[in-house]
Amino acid sequence: MEFKFEDIKFFQREDYVEGVFLDMFSLKFDNLKKLGNYEVKDKVLNIDISESKSHKFYNMMDKAFDSMTNKFNGKRTIYVHKHSDIPLFGNVGFGIVDRGTSLIEIKPITSCNLKCIYCSIDLDKRPVDFIVEPDYLVEELNKLIELKECNNIEIHIGCQGEPLRYSKLAYLINKIRLNENVKAVSMDTNATMLTTNKIDELIKSGITQFNISLDALDKGIADKLAGIAYNLDHVEKMIEYISKSDVRLLIAPLWVPKINDDEMTKIVEKYHEKADLIGIQKYLKYKQGRIQKEISWDKFFDKLKELEAKFNTKLILDEKDFNIIKTKEMGKPFKKNEIIKAEIVCPNNIANEKIAIARDRTISVKTDKTGMVKLRIIRTKHNIFYGEIIK
Repeated sequence: MEFKFEDIKFFQREDYVEGVFLDMFSLKFDNLKKLGNYEVKDKVLNIDISESKSHKFYNMMDKAFDSMTNKFNGKRTIYVHKHSDIPLFGNVGFGIVDRGTSLIEIKPITSCNLKCIYCSIDLDKRPVDFIVEPDYLVEELNKLIELKECNNIEIHIGCQGEPLRYSKLAYLINKIRLNENVKAVSMDTNATMLTTNKIDELIKSGITQFNISLDALDKGIADKLAGIAYNLDHVEKMIEYISKSDVRLLIAPLWVPKINDDEMTKIVEKYHEKADLIGIQKYLKYKQGRIQKEISWDKFFDKLKELEAKFNTKLILDEKDFNIIKTKEMGKPFKKNEIIKAEIVCPNNIANEKIAIARDRTISVKTDKTGMVKLRIIRTKHNIFYGEIIK
C-alpha cells in the first residue's frame, strides 16, 4: 500500500525511515518491518500491507508525531492541529493573540535561524518548539474576526522566531486574505531567508507590509548582534527590492546600547526616504531573555527626537501610524484567582512549564505533574493565561 502525503517526504536512512514534515521537522519510523516489507521510492513510502490494516501505520505515525523534532535544532516539536485538542488562545508563544484592537497577532511557528544576542525570549534555551496547522489557525482566526465586527482588520505575523521558517506561509496568507474583513497582512522578518521569488510569492498571496529588523549597516556589528555570520549585503538587496514594490516597508532596528548606537543614525539616513516607516525599537530586559545594557525611556525618546529633526522624518510612532483602532475583545473564560480544574497536555516552551487546557484556552503552569490538576489562575490579560498548582 502506498503512503503519500502532501507535507511529508520519506527518506530511507541507515537503520530507519525518516519522514520530513513541512521541510524541517523529523519523524522517525524505526520498526516498519513489523508491518511488512517496505520500500521508499521518490519520497513515497510503500508497505506490503492491506488497506484494512493501514490503521497500524497511522497509529505508528501518531507516535512519530508525538516525538517529532526540529531538524535545525533537535528540539521536540509540538504539532498543534485541529484534532490535537490544543486551543490556539491562551499562550503568548503560539496561536492567536487578541489585544482588543483591529490588529490581531498570529504565531504559526517558534523557530529562528539567527542567535541574536538581545533575543527577548532566549529562543535557543527554550525546550520545545511549536508548529501550527494553517487551516486550524485560519478557522479559529475567522471566528475571532467575526466577533470583532470590524471590516478593517490587520493580521500581524509576529512569531517567536522567523516566520519564513514556516513553509506554509504563502498558503496561510492566501487563506487569511479570503476573509473580506482582512484589509492588511504584515509580518516581522530578519529578511535573511527572503529571496526575490519569495517576496513575489508572498505579495501575490496577499501580504501588504514587511517589517524588517535591520539592526546595523556595519557588517561586524551586524554579525555580533545576530550571534552568527549575518548576510548584510543580501538583506539590503531584499530591502531595496521590497522598496520598489507596491507593499509597505517598515525598517525596525533594535537599539542595543553600547553596541549599535551609531548605527541608528546610519539606518535612518539611508532608509528614511526608501521605507514607508522606520520604527526604532528600545531594547528591554526580560526575565527569560538575553541580557544587555538598557537605557532610560527619556534617553531613548531624546535620541529619536534628535534624529527626527536631523532627517525630517517621523520616528516616534503610535497606533495611528498603523491604523489600529479599538474593537471588541474576546471574552475571558477565567477570572484572576479563580480555582479551576485543567488537563496537562504537553510541555510549554519555557523550562519547567507545561501547558494545561480548560474551557477552550491554554494555561501556562510551572509543574512536573501530568493529567488533571487543580490550579489558580494568576494572569488573564489579553486572554494570555498563567496558573499555579493548588497542592
